[in-house]
Parts: sequence; C-alpha cells; structure tokens
Amino acid sequence: MLLHENTNAGIGNANVFNETFTKLGGKVLADIGFGRDVNDFTAIATRIAGLGQVDVVPTYTLEGQGLKITQALMQAGVTKGGDGKAIQLGTIWLPFGFEQKAGKALLGYVRAVQFDPLDKRPLVQDFIAAFKAKYNQAPTHLHAHSYDQIILIADVVKRGAASPQQIRDGLAATKNFPAVTGTITFDKTNQNTSMDTIHYMETLPDLSWKALGWN
Repeated sequence: MLLHENTNAGIGNANVFNETFTKLGGKVLADIGFGRDVNDFTAIATRIAGLGQVDVVPTYTLEGQGLKITQALMQAGVTKGGDGKAIQLGTIWLPFGFEQKAGKALLGYVRAVQFDPLDKRPLVQDFIAAFKAKYNQAPTHLHAHSYDQIILIADVVKRGAASPQQIRDGLAATKNFPAVTGTITFDKTNQNTSMDTIHYMETLPDLSWKALGWN
C-alpha cells in the first residue's frame, strides 16, 4: 500500500519502494497519489481499510498532510493507533515534535529522522547536555545540523585551510568526520555518502522513540 504526494519527490520515493518491495516478494495492494491541495483523507483511509490485510503503509508527504493522513488511517482502523495491524512508514523528513501533534495516531509509526538523540556517543550526549544547559530545551535536528556545520568548518581550518578556496577543497576532502548527526564523507559530487546519518525511529505508546538498527 503506497501513499504519496504527486510531486517528483513523492512519486520517486514511492516508485523506488515499489520496485524494491516487489522484487523481495512483497505485494503492493494500491498506489494512491494526491495533490498538495487535498485536506480531507477520510475517503482514502476508508479505501485502504477495504483492501483487506495491509501490513505497511509507506507515506511520502510533508508535515501538514502527513498529520492528516496519519489521523485518518487511525480513525479508519488501519494502523496500530486505531487497533489495526498496519505500520505506517515515513521516509520524507518530518520535523521534531510531530509525535506530539499526531498523538495516539503515531503509535508504531516508523520514520526517518535527521538526528538521533538516543545516540550514546559522548559527542552526541555532550552536545545535548550543553544545549539543554544553555537553552533549557532539547535540541532539534535543525540545531544538530547547525552544530555539525560549525564543527566541520572548524575542523577544515584546523587542517590548515586559510582561504575560501582552501576551505572548499578541505570540505570536499572530508572523510569519516564524526558529527552529532552521524559521520560525514563527501563523494566527488560533494554529497555525504555516510548512511549512519539516516536514523529510523519507531514511535512507542508514550510517544518516545526507539531507534531501529538498519545500517
């Protein structure tokens, strides 16, 4: 069962999942796309409930519609929050605090996040402790990315970069740099190729996260 917004990102993600899932023996019961102007997902959730046993519902959309979809699936009894069996899976980034907005509807939801506050590495836990001490709140993925940008540039300077060109070249040459979101290794297209920067989290009944090992 695939749910996705009709954008390049939504359709592309759904197609990749469909191809891989089918190749591994899974069966996609339906592929439902929708525009960003859709606000009521009751009919779509009811349609999914009528498909029979649905094990997983990959959902590719942004926060606003994602919240409404999640709540509609719960109300239709499809997902665990509505006493259903299906697990909702999200791989388009949803922001920190999404659980509090979705409430019970997010029970069992597995989604990708950009920062894992459960990471036991001292670098991560020291960052969280220092942030809480200064701002009296937990850091979000935005704070984590900002911190990583600063310590990465500082590392490049420590490596001897003293001009814009040298900083650029130093960044491009970065390999296995330990950051709070994971490690950083840039390829020839200047993309980070370290898979440990993608974190999959399962939402527990108290809306806390359980990190899932996958890489």
